[in-house]
Amino acid sequence: MWTCDGNEYVLGNDDHDGFLRFREEMLAVDPTIEVGAVGIGGDQGEWSAFGDKVIESTAGKIDFYVVHDYGFNSAAPSEEVLDRPSRDWPTTLDDAREALAAANPANTVPIAITEYNMFSFYDGDTDGMMAEAISAFYIADTIGQMALNGASMANLWNLLNGESSSGSDYGVFDAITGATNPTFFAIAMWSRFGDELLLTRIGDDLADLHAYAGRAADGNLTLLVLNPTDQPMTSAIQLDGVSGPLTGTADVMSAPSLDAREVAFNGTVLTSTDLFATTPTNIGEVAAGRFSFTFEPYSITLVSLASG
Repeated sequence: MWTCDGNEYVLGNDDHDGFLRFREEMLAVDPTIEVGAVGIGGDQGEWSAFGDKVIESTAGKIDFYVVHDYGFNSAAPSEEVLDRPSRDWPTTLDDAREALAAANPANTVPIAITEYNMFSFYDGDTDGMMAEAISAFYIADTIGQMALNGASMANLWNLLNGESSSGSDYGVFDAITGATNPTFFAIAMWSRFGDELLLTRIGDDLADLHAYAGRAADGNLTLLVLNPTDQPMTSAIQLDGVSGPLTGTADVMSAPSLDAREVAFNGTVLTSTDLFATTPTNIGEVAAGRFSFTFEPYSITLVSLASG
């Protein structure tokens, strides 16, 4: 139910006229407001063609298209959880984008992922994976794939939630103690990544690594690397187009296993969100854009490289 200027609207799945009336009244109150409609990701013909109906009936009137994404309904093998972001996000967004483009040829409609997490049903997470280290890998890779595949905005569900009977937790923080769940570190790493994605290539011998390269507004370069395996991975890294010397540091989230409920940041199990209370690894000077780095087992590493 929505309320606008004293009027109440209760909109069902097929009440698209109601959506348009609601939008008109919202704009009458504030002409700068943007109104989105909730659809689905992937094949728009699924769920009784729900996505197609939403897109067709809001054509030319929609400011953004809303998708909720949850990877699983019930317990899944770790390998499936780790593979899912890079496997599914391209089609999740491309199929919706193609349908939106066909219905809105005069403008590009952004896609907003207003909810995302690992499990759609709380009780489906019978192994408590959302409160384990594997959740940090899943969320970190999901954020990277959303950015890589063109999502315009995204909101994790959710900040503070509480545990289920299995110990699962959607929240970034424990609702009772305020302690950080592993998911926190995935978000914290991305918050330091910068705002520009760069092209990355990974050799076949390091195919189990997931990597994202970026550049911050000040020109500093970043490299976010996920190693969800039980083996250290040493990589020779080449930064194309870099000639001058760089100095580098590396912040590392590490876990003893994928099902660990406690992780370390730069070797320290933190009792607060103060990441600056820890000391990153000093990479030293990077000449000609080349250096070697070993990514620890079960780790997420953010390499930061600055000029000079």
